[in-house]
Formats: sequence, structure tokens, C-alpha cells
Amino acid sequence: MGKFNFLKKRITIIGCIMIMLLNFSSVMFAQINFKSLDSLVTKESKPIIIYIHTDNCAYCSIQEKQLLKNNELKKILSENYYFLNVNADSKEPITFNHRLFKNNNRIHELAEYYTPANETVSFPCWLFFAPDYELIFKYNGLLKSDELLFLLQSTFTPVH
Repeated sequence: MGKFNFLKKRITIIGCIMIMLLNFSSVMFAQINFKSLDSLVTKESKPIIIYIHTDNCAYCSIQEKQLLKNNELKKILSENYYFLNVNADSKEPITFNHRLFKNNNRIHELAEYYTPANETVSFPCWLFFAPDYELIFKYNGLLKSDELLFLLQSTFTPVH
């Protein structure tokens, strides 16, 4: 019976550590939130990247694992951009560029708003904005680490 209690305690401790690590890793890129974005952009002008994903998206899971494993990506995202991580399944309303976006019980309006009428919303979705909130680049789909690094290091021209 003593071995069983010891194993049970050990499994519980390991489980708690894993949950903490998973929570830490998912927050690692959500270094800022939409509420603080306006004041941050006013203080220091940086481009804005919004990464939109869903809970049940296999490609989103792959993308997030790539982000967590690549230290160069993490450094560039945290130092050179305001990086926002959005779960399109979330019911939380978001104010971005003085506009309120809600979840319409299907998908978050933020994801739909930046999808042209002739396209389908798909995930993961990458939105790159200038510091003045002008959309510079949009990409739906999985980006390999080297592709994302290239995009982050490139000069973008505004989309019209």
C-alpha cells in the first residue's frame, strides 16, 4: 500500500508540473493583451501580429509546437512585434483598432472581419499590421519556422 501512495503522489506532482508547463508555454507568446495594445503602441511603435487559432485545429497545434521550439522566433516576436494570440473559439469580446469583435456562436468576429467575402475562414491565421493598425499581410495556414522567420525579417508593403 505504501508503494501505491508513493506512486500516486509522484504522478500527481508530475501532472501538476506538466499542467504548469503547458499553461506557461501557451502564455509565453501572449505577452500582451488587446486591452494594453493601444497604450503600448503609443509608447513604442512596433508592428502588430495577431495569431488566430482554434482548439480543435491540428495545424494550429503543429504551428504552436514550432513556435515554442524555435528560440529565434520567440526572440524576434517578443522584441520586434506586439504579438497577440487569439483563440477563435473564445467567447471573450476583443476591442481592436477601436472596433469591438465578439464570438457570434460560430467563430470569433475578428477572424471573419479580416477574411475577404470570397474566402473561407481557415486556421491558423496570421495577421500582420503596421503600428497604425493598417493590415500589411494576411496568411491562412501552417507556416514552417523558416517561412515565418523570413516573413518576420522581411519588409512588408501595405495591402490595398
